[in-house]
Amino acid sequence: MGNSPSDSGPHLRVALVSLGCPKNLVDSERAISAFVDRELVICPDPADAEVVVINTCGFLKAAVDESVETISEMVRLKEEGNLKGVVVAGCLTSRDGMSIPDLVPGVDAVVPFADYDRLVSICREAAGRDSEGLREADYRQDLLTRGDRISLTPPGGAYLKISDGCSNPCSFCTIPSIKGKHRSAPLEELLREARELAAGG
Repeated sequence: MGNSPSDSGPHLRVALVSLGCPKNLVDSERAISAFVDRELVICPDPADAEVVVINTCGFLKAAVDESVETISEMVRLKEEGNLKGVVVAGCLTSRDGMSIPDLVPGVDAVVPFADYDRLVSICREAAGRDSEGLREADYRQDLLTRGDRISLTPPGGAYLKISDGCSNPCSFCTIPSIKGKHRSAPLEELLREARELAAGG
């Protein structure tokens, strides 16, 4: 089975900053669920964490600017000694022509969507923790169909992500290059998730 985070000392403390649209928020909820599955401690305040994961948005210039500003703020926290690692994930990592380490020196890892199944071990490495032999939970499968989530929305509401990507190669839009072609979640998965969300309030 390999090592678990508890095999090598206290649990890793991770904060997640989610930027952008509700679809990004659902991805963040699924990432946090994977962190909890792997016994990581979730910190609401990045200053209390060892590693911060920033789920970026890269759709519009304003979103890119907000993402870069947030990454810079987290790198400053690291330089002040509050953090050990800054990990950047999400849409900005997949936007054409974007080199995040060039934009913001001091970032420890850049995680495109294809590598989300390694997010736990990447966080451990960014914090200087040993991840050799760590058995990764294959939680990503597809960020569209994994149902396990920890809600980040106020009580009484939640988002149901029914599709992702776009198959229309419009010259003014970056979504296909970031998220790939359009795909829909299977109807049975949507019904199951909707029932679980309703049962949870």
